[in-house]
Amino acid sequence: MGLVGRVVPIKDIKTFISACRITADLIPDSHFYCIGPTDEDPGYFEDCRMLVENLKLKDCFHFTGRADVREYYGFLDVLLLTSVREAQPLVILEAYCAGVPVVATRVGNVPELLDYDDRFIAPSKDPEALAESIKYIHDNPGEMAALKEKNKDKVLRFYNRRELLETYRDIYSELHAKAAAAGES
Repeated sequence: MGLVGRVVPIKDIKTFISACRITADLIPDSHFYCIGPTDEDPGYFEDCRMLVENLKLKDCFHFTGRADVREYYGFLDVLLLTSVREAQPLVILEAYCAGVPVVATRVGNVPELLDYDDRFIAPSKDPEALAESIKYIHDNPGEMAALKEKNKDKVLRFYNRRELLETYRDIYSELHAKAAAAGES
């Protein structure tokens, strides 16, 4: 299980760590990766490091620091997003493209990205609900195989960079033409 993000309070790494403790009890052979910079808030990182130690996760929890996330998406079974505030988290789209299911907090447009499926959405600061969702993914591999394909297809259909750029070009061209016709060019 992994979280991709900066180790800062807005990403609520402490809830991630607490969910890892619960998950380790439910799925004993679990390993956890916090993938992202640890140097933006040294005090918070130290608090998180101590929480890992206090919850006796030291042997199965890894802070990677800055890393190429593609190396981790290749073996993660689930991506967790525990943020208390987000807009549209790109890590969800990345995980979907890599075939990794996502469990996330109900922030920003996360519910839309997760198709409003409450099996994979938890309230902020609720490690128990997050761990229950992770256990569901673990216990339902057949369903997850189909979901992974559906999610990958959704990203490719709705978040195509070329189409996005073409749409913006068309909008700007139309606005420019209207301004030119009105003599504002």
